Amino acid sequence: MALGKLISAVILALAVAVAGTSINTNAQPPLATGLEGADSPVFQTALDRWLQGDDERSLPVLAQLANDENLAAQILLGAIYDRALIRTPWLAALSRSEERALFRFDDGRFGVPWLRYAAARAEVAELLGPPVPDESGRFNADAALRAAALGEPRSTVYLLGILMSQGTWPEAMRLADVAQTYDLQAMAWAAASHLATADALALRQRGLAEFQARTLQGWIFASLADRIDDREMETILGPHDAMRVYVTRGRPPFPTADPPPAGGAAVLDALLASAPEADLLRRYCGRVCGGEAALCTRQIYGMLAGYPTLPYVVSSPVETLVPQDIYVTSRRAELVLEQYSLHSIYASSDPASAFERLDLVQCLSDTLRSAFLPR
Repeated sequence: MALGKLISAVILALAVAVAGTSINTNAQPPLATGLEGADSPVFQTALDRWLQGDDERSLPVLAQLANDENLAAQILLGAIYDRALIRTPWLAALSRSEERALFRFDDGRFGVPWLRYAAARAEVAELLGPPVPDESGRFNADAALRAAALGEPRSTVYLLGILMSQGTWPEAMRLADVAQTYDLQAMAWAAASHLATADALALRQRGLAEFQARTLQGWIFASLADRIDDREMETILGPHDAMRVYVTRGRPPFPTADPPPAGGAAVLDALLASAPEADLLRRYCGRVCGGEAALCTRQIYGMLAGYPTLPYVVSSPVETLVPQDIYVTSRRAELVLEQYSLHSIYASSDPASAFERLDLVQCLSDTLRSAFLPR
C-alpha cells in the first residue's frame, strides 16, 4: 500500500461509525519461531547495514540471498516493500526495473512480491502480507491473533486498521489484549464504547482509566468514543474538546495553522515527554536539537498527523528478524520517521516551496532539509 494511502486509511478509520454485539479477548500466547537463513553471516551483515540506513550495501545483497532461496531475506525484503519503507534517496534513483529486481521474484513477467513467494514456505510471510478476506469478502481478527502468536504482534496494526475501516468492531475488540503490546489499546476501547455487553463495558472502563491517567492511548480513546447521551463521558471530556483533538492529532507546523487551545501545547509536551510510543521522536530530537528537543518533538509529531501515524513509524517490519527494541533505536527507524514527516511535502505540487513554508525550529529544519534534498 502506498505511504499516502496507508496514512489516509488509518486516519479515515478513526472516524468510522461502529456497531457490534460481542467480544472475545482470548489472545494466543507467543510461540518461539525462527526463519530459515536468518543465521547466515551474509544475511546478518546485510541486515545490520540496512538498520544503519545503508540501502546501497544491504538491499542488493538481500536480493541476491532471496534469489538463492534464503527465506529470511525474502521475508525481510517483502515486509520492507509492503510497509512502504522504501522512500530513500538511493532507492528513488533506481529505475522501475531495478526496483522490481530488488523486491520481486522474477517469474518472467512483472515479478512476484517476495512475501507472496515466501508464503508457501512460512505462514508468517502470508500474515505479514496483504490480508486475505473470508468467503463473504470480509476480514476477521484470526489472522491478527495468529501473527501475534508467531511473534509479530505489531503486524496486527495493519489488520486492525482494516477491521476498523469496514466497521467490524467486535472483531477489532478481540485484539484488545494483544494491542497492549503495540500501544493501540484505545482502538479496541473505542469499539467498546459503542457496545452494551458486560465485557464491552468492562473494556470501556479500562479505556476511561487510561484517559484519566492522561496517556496518549487515553486521548485517542477519548477522540474515538461516542458521547451521544453519555453523561459520564461528557462530564470528563466536554471541557477539553478542543485540546483533546489537538493533542490526539497534533497540528501541522505551518505558520497558517490555528494556534493550539489554551493548555494544549503544555499537555501535548507532557504526554510526549513520557509516552512509550513517542520514544523514537524524543531520541531523534534529542540527537538533532539538543536543548530544543521538546519543541522539535512536538513539531515532528504534528508533521506525522499526530497519534494515528505513530504505530507505523515505530514498528519493526519483521519482529522475528528485528526485535522492536533494536529497530526503534536504529538509524533506519529515524530515516523512516523523516520520510513519514515529509510525506505531505513530497506529495505537494511544489515540494521546495512547501518545505519553505514549514515553521520549524532551525535544528529540525536543517536536519529534514538534508533528508529532503537529493544527495
